[in-house]
Amino acid sequence: MPSVLVVDDELPFCRALRSLVETVDSRFTVVGEAYDGAEALVQLQAKKPDVLMTDIRMPMMDGLQLIEEAKRLQPGLITIILSSYPDFAYTQSAIRLRTDDYLLKPVRIPDLERTLHRVEQRWRERERDQVKRRFEEWCCGESSDAQARQGSAHTKNVVNQMEAYLQANYKQPITLEELAAQFGFVPNYASAMFKREKGMTPGEYLTHWRIRQAIETMSRQPELLLKQVSESVGYADPYYFSRVFKKVTGVSPTEHQSRMAAR
Repeated sequence: MPSVLVVDDELPFCRALRSLVETVDSRFTVVGEAYDGAEALVQLQAKKPDVLMTDIRMPMMDGLQLIEEAKRLQPGLITIILSSYPDFAYTQSAIRLRTDDYLLKPVRIPDLERTLHRVEQRWRERERDQVKRRFEEWCCGESSDAQARQGSAHTKNVVNQMEAYLQANYKQPITLEELAAQFGFVPNYASAMFKREKGMTPGEYLTHWRIRQAIETMSRQPELLLKQVSESVGYADPYYFSRVFKKVTGVSPTEHQSRMAAR
């Protein structure tokens, strides 16, 4: 999920905004705070955030100068300007620098929610485009070693997000089409990318994760009926669950329970 660096020369505001961002949208993680432009550039290079939120008016290096230098160091950086001044000249400069969004202080929660939603969509689009480009280069054999390493990192990042999504939602019905749409890919592409990183398709991964959770549930709560165990891991039909369980583990759920009881 997107990482954020917050920059403001007012320490209380900076800390409050950090808390507010993570409270308003849990998809964002604030990886650092800086109280002037120079410190922000140091943190930017060290932490490589996806998003920079910065006040416009700061001593020594203002927010627009910071954005200009930050984009030179990290061209794909998403930037959000914070300002107490609805100043047309500043707004024009922000547009020239291709600032992605603009928030007035004091920050209102509805405005922040809308801004973070737009930024998350923009971040997801950039991630998807980078993965597609690197994956296509890899398939065509046209990448240099450095490009291949960078592409692999982007692919791994997206696949890890898919894996986390499957783990968080395994109790619900999940189709390949739904998973692919969640991350902005066509199903076949998403499946091939996932299998390349994890050695199995998303469907196979989901099955193994569900069975793993079923085994843990039976270990923690041996008194549960088979139907209750199957429903707890996303299988409405206990007979189908039994077949899947045996296919994955080599024994039926009943045999597994008997072995645990005999220990």
